[in-house]
Amino acid sequence: MTGWIPARAGDAAAIHELRRKFCEEEGILFEPEIQQAALTRLLEDASLGAVFIFAQAGGGAGGFLILTRCFSLEFGGVYALLDELYLEPDSRGQGVGQTGIDVATSWAKQNAIHALRLEVSHRNSGARKLYERRGFTADGRDMLTLRL
Repeated sequence: MTGWIPARAGDAAAIHELRRKFCEEEGILFEPEIQQAALTRLLEDASLGAVFIFAQAGGGAGGFLILTRCFSLEFGGVYALLDELYLEPDSRGQGVGQTGIDVATSWAKQNAIHALRLEVSHRNSGARKLYERRGFTADGRDMLTLRL
């Protein structure tokens, strides 16, 4: 069976390895111990968000998506951040990303969340096109970060 399924604690190692690939591909800082602890916490505490994996035929994970809950007056309270979406190269171009976004949207609606946000690298035009096809729009702002 293939498809997007909720991740469980036992999926953490596979997700962590996929995240390493994602960070390498996107040029994102990969801090294994810190990020593994955060992933474990997210998998254990549904109030923080949700994690889904793309289960491939044969049982391997071909991708993951991570949603976290956030709060903003602009969006009337709780909104969800589509924090990360990654697919292995052999899972791309087959509609898997589109169905992943549908899963994220469905999860958000089931949790009374009225906005789904994400960030995408300026150089990742393929991902940007996918998100725009699914209804995401740019708001003319850039996300800035201060690490504490």
